[in-house]
Order: sequence, then structure tokens, then C-alpha cells
Amino acid sequence: MSKKVPKEVESKASEATQKDSFSADRYYAIAEVMNQRGALELAVPFYRQAFALLVAERNVLKKMLGDEPQDPTQIEQHKSNQFKSTSPNDKTQKHLNVNPKIKQLSEQLNPSNAKEVLKQLKVIESNTTKQTALGLMLKGKAEMMLARKSIALKSFEKALSMAPNDADILINTGAALITNGKPQASLEILRKAYRNSYEELEPHKKKALLRNFSLAESMVGSSAAALRLRRQWLQLSPHSIPVDRCLSWANVGLKQPQNHPERNEAIALLKELSQVTSNQKVLRSLAQALEEQLDYKEASQVHRKLLNSHSKQSS
Repeated sequence: MSKKVPKEVESKASEATQKDSFSADRYYAIAEVMNQRGALELAVPFYRQAFALLVAERNVLKKMLGDEPQDPTQIEQHKSNQFKSTSPNDKTQKHLNVNPKIKQLSEQLNPSNAKEVLKQLKVIESNTTKQTALGLMLKGKAEMMLARKSIALKSFEKALSMAPNDADILINTGAALITNGKPQASLEILRKAYRNSYEELEPHKKKALLRNFSLAESMVGSSAAALRLRRQWLQLSPHSIPVDRCLSWANVGLKQPQNHPERNEAIALLKELSQVTSNQKVLRSLAQALEEQLDYKEASQVHRKLLNSHSKQSS
């Protein structure tokens, strides 16, 4: 139920509607008065109008100056390699019976030398009595980089049969299963890696696990679970996910009805994202979502941050 608005506020609001030219500052001032008086559901539209006027002013300036400022958070972002080569720690080396030459090849592997790595690996293994799990995992990574995904999967699965609890092999096998269109099988493996090894993993391996795990959940229709994992990924590595990609994930969830688990997770993701960026698209989406669930207090705070962000960019 709406709170009773003081007469002085009603008077200012009425004045706003009667003015042909009403500045963003004055809309903001009225919103602040309403906010202080506790009339948050009425403050939000005035914050929104203040922002709209600021955007209009900024667009005029852009046309005059011919300048488009960039969002610094977008510059810092980069794509992660799903099959990034990793260096096993001492415990893993012992478990996998590491050949130093194979370990060295694993560290050197990249898409441009994948064929050569496979040749050298074949020579190394021809001089040994049996294949190792690490050698098979290296072969799988190289084959994946050469787009031979079914061959790569066979190598990963054979490596997994030799070292069923190794986190690196679990993560890479899960990724290969996704690439081969087997998300349900991937989920079983990635859940095991997450359950058994997540806390002990190095940050870049945690990121790879969360990326693959969330994708598999999404592919089988577990959208709320996928968003929860992506939020964890964002917390772990704030600038490793492009803002627009996060927004696209959240916007799908926001289409669900109120209190739907997927919608709640989408709002939680936007809140997390708003802590690491002042991107106006993020703040607008979050403010609108909060208004729709009648959370005017938080919506008001987001609108204030949006206005502050816009003012800084315009100055």
C-alpha cells in the first residue's frame, strides 16, 4: 500500500508536470525528497525521468562532439579457451605417472602447434610400454584444437578410465562431451569434479569447470542452476565474462514470472554484475526487474547509481 505523500512533495510533483522544460536536476531533487520521506514507489519514476533527460542531453553532446566514450569494463574482457592447457601439480604428477617430455609438450600446446605436438607425442609413446593418462589427455586437447572432436573424446574417456578422479581429466572430458552433443553425460562428470575437487583447484581451473558446468546445465534445461554457476564464475573472475553475455543470460531468466527460481537467479546475477561494472544497460535491466517485483527501495538505489554513473561519463 502506498504511503501518504507530504503536501510539499505533491506540490513539487504537480509543478513538474506543468513545466514544459523541466531539468534532470529538478526531477532528481524531487525523487530525493520522496525517497527521504519514504515514498519510494513514487520516487522511482522521477529517478527514471531524470536519467532519461540526462541521456537525451548526452546524446545531443555526442552529435556535437562526434565522440563515443567506451566502457572500460568491456576493454578488459577477453574470451577464455575451453581446453586451455594446464600444468599438473606435484600430487597430480605422481598420480598420472608423468613423463617430463609429455609434461613439457602439454605446457607448450597451442592451436598453431597441435599437429606437431601430436607427432612428438607419438614418438615419445612409441618408446614406452604403455600410454599414460597425461599423454592421452594431451592427445585429446590437441585433437580438439584440430576440430577432431570425436577422436578427442575417445582419448579423454580412455584417460578418465585410467585416472577416474583426476580433476583436469574430468573437466576436459566434460568439455569434450559438451562439444560432441552429450550434455547429460557431461553433467555427471562435471558434477563429480565440482563435488570432489572444486575447493582445491587453482583459479583458472575453477573458471574452466564453472564455464563447462554452467553450459551443460543450460543445455539440459536447468536454467536456474546454470545462472547460479555463472554467478559463481562472475564472483571468481569478474572481468572474464563479457557484460553483454551476462545480460543475455539474465534477460532470458527475467522473462519468467515473479518468484520463479530462474527469475530470482537472473536478478541475483544482475546484482552481482552491478557490483563490478557501472554499465548502464546492466543497471537499467536491474532497476526495471526490481520495480516489477515492487522492490522500490533497491530500485531507487540502482536508479541513483545509474544517474551517478551517467553524470560521471558526461563530465
